[in-house]
Amino acid sequence: EPSSDKNALDVHTIRRALQRLLLKKPSQTPPPTDSSPSSSLAQIIRRATDTAKANGDALVALDHIFVGLYDDKAVRDELVNAGLSKKLATKTLEDMRGGRKVTSASAEQSYEALQKYGVDLIKAAEEGKLDPVIGRDDEIRRVIQILCRRTKKQPLSYR
Repeated sequence: EPSSDKNALDVHTIRRALQRLLLKKPSQTPPPTDSSPSSSLAQIIRRATDTAKANGDALVALDHIFVGLYDDKAVRDELVNAGLSKKLATKTLEDMRGGRKVTSASAEQSYEALQKYGVDLIKAAEEGKLDPVIGRDDEIRRVIQILCRRTKKQPLSYR
């Protein structure tokens, strides 16, 4: 959904621009049984691999390929016309990554997992949003006992 911020990019505008670009490319029906990458695709993949190595990443991630798309003049022109410069794309991807390295095939999925699914207990404690634990020794011991079991058949049942 479009943001109320004047400087915000509309993802749908970028998607439509790239879809128009794809529709301009030749296609063949039925597809050939044997095909090889175009020189442009090979250049994008080389650039993505170089970027991954320069960042100290073990694998090539989607963000490396996306930045590599700016090497293709037609794609670069469409992205820039839609308002997404290479500098802005690179900065946004770096912010998303948060300085983490790509070390596994699923590394991209964890970029915002902690913020999305986790709870910052330190922040909640500082804001006074946690219940006090003073005088709740028995309850705490019981929870620790349940969580330390090798098999947790009914970890939430209290006796």
